[in-house]
Amino acid sequence: MDGTREDRFNLSSKPFNLTVIDKEHVGITYSDNNVSTDRIAILNTITKKEEKYGKCIITPEGIACNNDDVYVLSMDNRLDVMRKEGNIVRTISLPNIKRVSTLIIEDGKLFIGEPMFHARGSVTPSINCLDLDGKLIWEFNDDEGEISNPFSMALDGVGNVYVCDVYAHIVVVISPDGKHYRKLLSEADGMQSPIRVMWDKRSDFLLVCNENGEIIFYDIE
Repeated sequence: MDGTREDRFNLSSKPFNLTVIDKEHVGITYSDNNVSTDRIAILNTITKKEEKYGKCIITPEGIACNNDDVYVLSMDNRLDVMRKEGNIVRTISLPNIKRVSTLIIEDGKLFIGEPMFHARGSVTPSINCLDLDGKLIWEFNDDEGEISNPFSMALDGVGNVYVCDVYAHIVVVISPDGKHYRKLLSEADGMQSPIRVMWDKRSDFLLVCNENGEIIFYDIE
């Protein structure tokens, strides 16, 4: 893994988020209002075509995959569970979450980030861990004011949650039970508007992508 481009796919619009469904399919969300209401697409990496679409009237903020189910999280806190053919099989209500910014699924759990600012005022930024039916397992609230917009998350092999904040230029790590956290990386460590974090399970490295396209590998001890 040295950053060499293996392929290139032309998309119908500017993508906002994506998730790997299987070896041949990638789920993509678009936030561009010019895409009408078809803001969810399934890209076939073999044919290089967007095959299936899902309806999403409200801008989708997050997309993640669990087995054959695709979870799409919208700005109105609507969590739709879809098949890769595009049909919605169920909808999960999230009444206790006021605003969403990111979604991942790991170890059979949903992790949803809630930013500080939204149209209805400000709240304490939080990371919510839920089961696949939307029942809250734990909630981490950043009472120290380190986080403003949790933009991306990743889990390591033991359940620690890594969160990057594109505005605060930091990465924090939260314990598997949501009770403890520490600031792991800052501007002094190369953080410049980090927009994505990923845990490489093969090498046990943390990957962070800055907004300028720079990808940095960290060996976390």
